[in-house]
Amino acid sequence: AQGDVVQFIADWDNPSKYLSWIGDIQNIGLNSLTGKRNQVANGSRAFRYVNAFGPSRLFPALSRLDTSNLTRMNEMFYEMSGYCDASGWDTSNVVNMREAFMGEVSTFYPQGAGAWNTSKVNIMTSTFSWNFQVSGERGMPALDVSEWCVKNIPSKPTDFDLYTDWDTSLQPKWGTCPRGEI
Repeated sequence: AQGDVVQFIADWDNPSKYLSWIGDIQNIGLNSLTGKRNQVANGSRAFRYVNAFGPSRLFPALSRLDTSNLTRMNEMFYEMSGYCDASGWDTSNVVNMREAFMGEVSTFYPQGAGAWNTSKVNIMTSTFSWNFQVSGERGMPALDVSEWCVKNIPSKPTDFDLYTDWDTSLQPKWGTCPRGEI
């Protein structure tokens, strides 16, 4: 780190620490000194309580995050403020998205999440609870995840979108796999 700027995060398995101290991240997922990719495998609570609004470069760094080995997203962005283009994230190995984007005070908006492969996910309890951005209530377009493969979840999970006015037509069709992912 240089001052309050984190140049890169080399290893990422942060299941119990809070990163509210991060002021700026220039690169996540690729060590700019060695050129080696650092894949996120356990995203549990990784960005919990991070406030990303303002001049931070956290958004583009998150867009480049290598998530191809990611299996757990539980509370990954819990109470995090901000948004990024997440359309390129590989979520094909994720099994747990419990409270991944939940936030009462702050909320995180994963642009492009509708393209994710969620075919292995079997836990989505409170995934978007209190997240007013996904329903379009805070100026962002309503998030459309209606094409998510949720074949392992036969009915809407408890509190999936609690306290939001999110249009159900934009939410997953429980127990189905509209795009046919395996």
